[in-house]
Amino acid sequence: DNGSRFQSIFREAELSDAIIFFDECEMLFAKRDSGPSQVTELLTELERFEGIVLLATNRPFDLDEAMYRRISEVFEFKQPNHAERLEIWKLLTSHESVPVEDGIDWEAVALQYELTGGFIKNAV
Repeated sequence: DNGSRFQSIFREAELSDAIIFFDECEMLFAKRDSGPSQVTELLTELERFEGIVLLATNRPFDLDEAMYRRISEVFEFKQPNHAERLEIWKLLTSHESVPVEDGIDWEAVALQYELTGGFIKNAV
């Protein structure tokens, strides 16, 4: 049962003074159609919990509206601009463990491919 599992997670976090982190939280806190749902149970546990809960999502518009009333701070990480992408490319390819062909124009790569830091890391 998800409800009791969520209760256990929050209770364990409270007892150990831990931070709870929900990655891709839209999967858990998606908009409700109607009636009781796992979202309702999660929101109840979230309200009771006095510790820190961090939520990460790439799809904030998929979150249930009631979730936003319980969020005290929102931090948005935007896609890096050209200069930031160039810095990421250089940083991730500077290690000796990453074989890189000489003469790569990282400036052109950063300009042409508008990737996030995660995609750049995966490419390397």
